[in-house]
Order: sequence, then C-alpha cells, then structure tokens
Amino acid sequence: MPKIERVHEVLNVRLDDELLRTKSEDGWRAISVVWERTVEGEGEPEDLSPQPVPFGLRVGDDCQTLEPDAAELRTMLYMLKGVVEDKPFGEIARELNAAGHATRTGDEWNQTAVFHMLPRLIEVAPGIFNSNDWRATKPNLQL
Repeated sequence: MPKIERVHEVLNVRLDDELLRTKSEDGWRAISVVWERTVEGEGEPEDLSPQPVPFGLRVGDDCQTLEPDAAELRTMLYMLKGVVEDKPFGEIARELNAAGHATRTGDEWNQTAVFHMLPRLIEVAPGIFNSNDWRATKPNLQL
C-alpha cells in the first residue's frame, strides 16, 4: 500500500489557479479548505463558569493553587488497583464502601460513580504507577 503524505499549510498568499496548478504539478491534490473571515463585533466569550476541583486534589491554603488530597488519592489508588485486577465496577464500588471510602459528597460509591472516575484515573495513573504506594501494592496483584 502506498504511503500518503499530508501537509497542513497556512497560506500567506492568495489561493488562486496558479498556486493550485503548481501544487498539482508537484503531485499534491487539495483534500480540504478552511475558510476564515473577520466579522464585526466581539468574539464569543470564554466559558468562565466555575469548574469543579478534580478528584484527588483540593484548593490549597493560599486559595490559588491545587494540592493533593491524601484521602482522595488513596481512594483513587484503591480504584486503580481494582481496574488493573479487571474487577467489575460494581465490585470495586462495594470494596470501596466496605473499606470506608466515600465519594466527595459523602455518598457511597456505586458502579456508575466508579465508571465516571475512569477519565480522572487515566489522567493520574502515570503518577500513581510511579508512586511508592503503588510499588507497595503492586506485588499483591493477581495479574
């Protein structure tokens, strides 16, 4: 199968027949065009609505930074261990509740709540896998 080479090029010159002919002679074919224009008025404002603090972090004492939340990090370590052991989310939730881990709102974990934690677990997993806590837990895994 032949290799396909693609180049995204920002044009500093006018797109005209001459440019298209030159590119075509060099073996290129246009597969997309992005159109842009300037319009009167202001751009749309950024979404400045409050964002939740990611699980495993809390607002620091200076109220300007985020710092690790030890209890939530332990909960995430427990969840990640269950995911690595290929346990069903419902079983992970039951084990979290039995071990006394509660959600941020104080509710019990359920399989849906554990499922919704997956993006956050993926985000922090590299740091957890390199932690001493994980190294201490890792030998107990049944892989």
